[in-house]
Amino acid sequence: MQMKQALNNLRFETVHRRKDGSTFPVEVNAVGGILQGQQVILSICRDITQRKAFEEELKRLSSHDYLTGLYNRMVYDEKLKELQKSQPYPFVVAICDIDGLKMINDTFGHAAGDAFIKATAKSIKKSIRNRRRICYNYATYG
Repeated sequence: MQMKQALNNLRFETVHRRKDGSTFPVEVNAVGGILQGQQVILSICRDITQRKAFEEELKRLSSHDYLTGLYNRMVYDEKLKELQKSQPYPFVVAICDIDGLKMINDTFGHAAGDAFIKATAKSIKKSIRNRRRICYNYATYG
């Protein structure tokens, strides 16, 4: 039983539903052809839950600072472009410099400096309204 003459190949992602109603992402690969004189479609669905989780983690890592969890410079630049195209609304850009960070790192070690950076980021996050809380981190750690 060999399929003759592939009509077309199709590959897409969608969501499948289990009997219990929960859903999960799948990748569908389908090919059409002629089998024993009949037109058929051979379709294979593959669960891609782990791949999607990995892609989301990569996306998060590419847009957030690893230490503070704040958005990084790339996201800041993108948001700045969006603001230039949209209606103005109240917003604030605050630029902070942590004085003495080099001294903290040299005296107490980088772990203490990292803890200080994290505490500073947490303090900044707390001081911004939740409604439009977007914090960015553009820093060099030294």
